[in-house]
Amino acid sequence: MSVTSWPHIRTLAINYLDDHLSSSEVSLRGLFTALSLCPQLHTLRIPINIATIDIDPDAEPIQHISLRTLELLDTSQSQIADAETLARIISTWLPCVDKVESMDRTWDEVNKHLKSSTAATALYVAGAS
Repeated sequence: MSVTSWPHIRTLAINYLDDHLSSSEVSLRGLFTALSLCPQLHTLRIPINIATIDIDPDAEPIQHISLRTLELLDTSQSQIADAETLARIISTWLPCVDKVESMDRTWDEVNKHLKSSTAATALYVAGAS
């Protein structure tokens, strides 16, 4: 069964607390493709492989505006190479997500950039009114 069978799903949590965690084949492109098929998804918890950022940060985003909670576990066993670019992609494609939840500190640098991006957006919006 694929996510195309779940257009009304609001929460998806894939358990990754297994002691035998293997690497995930889910990439950013795969994540955003799946999200486009689940327009009402509010909460997502999933393992992901971010060894390679396979989304062009300058591409026109397909924004997912219902997702509020994003919890990711990077299974690539490598450091996030470009936290600022990754944060820019997340804030552009997932404008209602202001933090990536995680069980470890892998996402701390990305979250720092997301916080800065959210603050800058809030100032821009406040200045426009």
